[in-house]
Amino acid sequence: MAFDYRYLTLNIMTPFDKTTITAKFTEYFEHLMNNEYEKALGFVYAPLFNFIGKKEMVDGMKKANTGDTTTMLSELIVKSVKPILQSDKETYGLLDYSFQISIHCPPDTRPAESGDDEDEAQNMSALDFTDKILMAKYGEDNVSTDRLNNTITAHVTNQSYCIFDPESNDWKFLEKKSAMLPLLKNLIPKAIDAEKKLQELS
Repeated sequence: MAFDYRYLTLNIMTPFDKTTITAKFTEYFEHLMNNEYEKALGFVYAPLFNFIGKKEMVDGMKKANTGDTTTMLSELIVKSVKPILQSDKETYGLLDYSFQISIHCPPDTRPAESGDDEDEAQNMSALDFTDKILMAKYGEDNVSTDRLNNTITAHVTNQSYCIFDPESNDWKFLEKKSAMLPLLKNLIPKAIDAEKKLQELS
């Protein structure tokens, strides 16, 4: 039986190198900031694409920059990188980071008066509607609105799972979202269980 050298490499890479993970995540996020979506997906944990196709993901990302609305990401800060589970076959971690998202909306060209029977969302300008959504999502203290330039900026804090992938001999990432928890439990069940145990001990 032939020896699988991938596991030898994995054993060498098992130590949780925060510097390497931070550099790799920064490279991934720079592709997102530059709207290089196909390149960015090269840093995503590949089994995810069995559930959500690459084309579907790219199309979804591109929708953030359609028509007169443009979205820009900036000011990435990696705050911490913590190991969750380490073994000779699997290594997982959790990365805390923050960034800014700026959305430029088209100017409001509607008539000054609107009918009282219209829906509230229809009565709102694109700027006001986006502002309301971002405040609900990120909190009022984290959102600022520049009405002169029709731009909204939000300060976002987030987390991402780090997974060492033996197939590519490299680190891959999965964004941590509560809405994605059932899918994450399917993709990285040991990491989810290990994180839960760590939370119970803290």
